[in-house]
Order: sequence, then C-alpha cells, then structure tokens
Amino acid sequence: MPLVSVIIPTYRRPGMLREAVESVLSQSFSDYELIVVDDGSGDETSAVLERYSGRLKYFVKKNGGVASARNFGLRVASGDLVAWLDDDDLFLPGKLWLQVEYFRSYPGAGLVYTGHETLDTLGSRPKVSLYLPPAFRDCCSTRAALLKSCFFANSTVMMKRECFDLAGLFDESLKHTVDYDQWLRTAARYSFGCVPRVLMRYRLHGKQITMRRDKKILPVLRSRARDLYSRYPCREVV
Repeated sequence: MPLVSVIIPTYRRPGMLREAVESVLSQSFSDYELIVVDDGSGDETSAVLERYSGRLKYFVKKNGGVASARNFGLRVASGDLVAWLDDDDLFLPGKLWLQVEYFRSYPGAGLVYTGHETLDTLGSRPKVSLYLPPAFRDCCSTRAALLKSCFFANSTVMMKRECFDLAGLFDESLKHTVDYDQWLRTAARYSFGCVPRVLMRYRLHGKQITMRRDKKILPVLRSRARDLYSRYPCREVV
C-alpha cells in the first residue's frame, strides 16, 4: 500500500494535465500512487494519458464538478496521506518528500501546506512571484487567519486521509470555494502545519475556478466554521 495518494481532478485541460502529471512522476519521493479523475471531459484527455499507462490510475466519471471529482478520488485512494494537485498546477522538486518528513516529525498535524510560486500569463510577458504563507504553530492563530482568508493554495496541501472521517467530504453542493470550505471544517478537528518553502507552481491564466469565487457564500462558510470552533475548542483538537 502506498503511503501517499496524489489526486488530480481534471476537466478539459489535456495539455496542462500532462505537465501536472510529469511534475508528480519526477518527484524524488516514490512511495505514492497517482490518481487522475477525469470529470467527464469528453476530449483527448485519455489519449494524452496513454503514454503513462502503468504509472498512474485513470478514472472517468460523469461530470459533477471539482468537489465530486475530489470525492471520487478519495474513495479509490489507498494512501494514509492525500496530496491534492489541480490539473493546471505543478509540483516543484522535493514537495512530497518534505511534507512526508513533516508528518513524521509532527504526527499530530492533520494538514500540511507549503509556499508556492505564481506564474502569471495574463499579461504580454509571463511573471513569476513567490509566496511563503505564515507558519502558524497553534490552533487559535491558525483558525483566526483562516477565517479571514484561505492563506495557502489548494495544490500545496497534503493531509491525513482520516481527516475526512471527522470533517466530512468536499461539499458537492458548492460550485466554487470548495477547498476553502474543506479547510475551514478540517481546522475544527485537526491542527495544521507548514513547510516554509516554495514547493508548488500555481498558473494564473484567468480560467481557473478560483478566479470565480462566489463572494456571497464566504460569510456563510465562515459562520458555519465559527459554530464548529465553538463546539470544538482548540484544546480538543487532535
């Protein structure tokens, strides 16, 4: 059984997907399985992945949105740790190994995030900017920061699969902000950790779901989270 399950949900981005897959397969850490969940693309995605036969697990499902695709990936995953990668993002060298080492050093953590670099292709010249998120070391400050904003990128996250037993799966009723909602709920029962290094590349191209967040839902999600935190004070966090 692999230690880590890397899950890539994908929908009609065969070119970017190929690069995302390559960024996983080139990792120095090898105790993982790579799962690609095709959310009903109906294009050349399957043909693009043929060259990786035997190196990844490829599933095709009826289109249901990113939350549905992530939940599907969770159901077929076998690793104790889960790393998320959006199909337009890339892992940088050392990401999986450094996060696994963090869990080994701090086994009480439920979720570990990292820094990332942004490749902005919206202008005439691509720009790269680096971002290192704050490495909060206690439950209360992590929750306070998370209630203000999602201060780390989805594709930087590695987490224990068991988190979903208590926090629940991704909310398939949400069209946007499904990652932020999940991290808010996870913080009610688990502590977060940070590897303070840039280990993921986020491609800003104007078509990703995170560019279309529904701002009306944010107060609702935060209100729900505050209720959870009142029921699960920090002293009770795993």
